[in-house]
Amino acid sequence: SAIQARVAGAKGVWYLDPNAQSWLPGEEPKRWIHIRKSQNKIEYPRDEPRDLSQQVLDLLTASRTTSPSSLSKQIILVLHSNGVPTETFAALQQAELRAITDSISNWEGPDLLVSKALAKVVDDLCQVEKLRAKRSTEAAEHRAQGMGLSDSTQMDTVGDDRDFFFEKGRHIWNGMPLSKPERAHDMLKIGFHPRSCSYLAGFLVEIADTAMKKVTQRFAVSIARSAEAMVIPDPTGTLEEGEIQFRFSGDSICDPDSRLALHHVPEGDVLVTRHPCLLPTDI
Repeated sequence: SAIQARVAGAKGVWYLDPNAQSWLPGEEPKRWIHIRKSQNKIEYPRDEPRDLSQQVLDLLTASRTTSPSSLSKQIILVLHSNGVPTETFAALQQAELRAITDSISNWEGPDLLVSKALAKVVDDLCQVEKLRAKRSTEAAEHRAQGMGLSDSTQMDTVGDDRDFFFEKGRHIWNGMPLSKPERAHDMLKIGFHPRSCSYLAGFLVEIADTAMKKVTQRFAVSIARSAEAMVIPDPTGTLEEGEIQFRFSGDSICDPDSRLALHHVPEGDVLVTRHPCLLPTDI
């Protein structure tokens, strides 16, 4: 596994050494962190002892895979400069807008099944569960630091005073969720239907409008059979030039057609890009 972290004035990605020696029971293991020159951001005097705070590994992000990934303005510009026609991006954008409209306006079927399906759509478009997980993590960090609820978790309110919301994102009196997508998601989960609830239908219209503006203004178009992940150079020297190794492992990535979880190593031609993507050689 790999992590993004800070330590001793350095910042970057570190991973377990695949050639590290295994230690027998009773032996004291030797641990070290190798810092490359490019990772070193602050040069501390070598002839002075390091403060203990400079020897703490500050974890920023653990390696994870998210799917599908999305196009961005940077990626579109580079792809266009490499020969991809404008019509291709226009078709992708139109298909994305059509998919948003179809998914959030499909109310045909038994009410409970429709509500459950719409709750999944709201979660996909607004990342409700991820927002709640982030809020819970930040709340724990802020409690440890003696701080309160951060502004980054207080968004999309409906005119309420934020002081009346717990750090869990619910109103202190009635338990109402903090953001509009969360309210729509919870209402759908317990069986409300937009056909009989104009309050919920209004939320769904706003959610669709926000999602479509994201596509038209930011060109954030999802690409099927794509993923984002943390990447490192091959530490074993096994791969040849022009080769990559990617494996789905415990990240809940599903095949877009079969909806089955993926746990294999894909084979064949792939397109790889980096972030930020600014030069023709970045893809």
